[in-house]
Amino acid sequence: MKKIILFCLAIIMSITCICTVGCGQTSSAIKVALDKEDEGRYDELFSYFTETTGIDVSATYGQDISKLIGTKDEPDIIKTSTVDLIGMKDSFISLNKLISSNGVDTSKYIDSIMQALTIDGEVYALPTSINTSLLYYNKDMFDEKASEIRSALNLEEGQSVYPNETWDYDDFKKAGVALTVYENGVYKQFGCETQIKWWGEWLVYVNQCGGSFYKEGTN
Repeated sequence: MKKIILFCLAIIMSITCICTVGCGQTSSAIKVALDKEDEGRYDELFSYFTETTGIDVSATYGQDISKLIGTKDEPDIIKTSTVDLIGMKDSFISLNKLISSNGVDTSKYIDSIMQALTIDGEVYALPTSINTSLLYYNKDMFDEKASEIRSALNLEEGQSVYPNETWDYDDFKKAGVALTVYENGVYKQFGCETQIKWWGEWLVYVNQCGGSFYKEGTN
């Protein structure tokens, strides 16, 4: 169990996922770069790691990773996401040997996530958590532009124009264009918007309509 915990500290701390950065520097402490909201979250784990190995952990929170890589303050381990992985790949160390030598069973992770973390057969990060993205839409706007959406998506009369489980991202974009209003050189209405950071404003709309995201009496 101790070996498993120590290995988790070494490479599994976000997607969110953890990557090992190849800095080539020597230090008496492992440098870990985490998000601002992680401050204090891993203190107990860091203390256990230091007590067990004698190696200190030096953590920074909320700093721009791209500005740290290549400097004397370059971290050994970073918390990142699948969005940034490909662009920063050349700064990371492949985890294949660590995964193999420590008996980590990557099949226990969701396949699509592991695919996103694998480039040319090399695994560059392991997941620690995932976000569940969602789509919400204004039904009145879809009703007003029903004919345009049917034309864009090749839907027959009577077929629903609302988003459903058959849609892919290309359908989302086509509907967004159909919903966009452009008049006299001015965009009066954008048909869609993607929130790639915090998108919690949807919960405000749910609450305002008298709904609840959580089932009462459950976790």
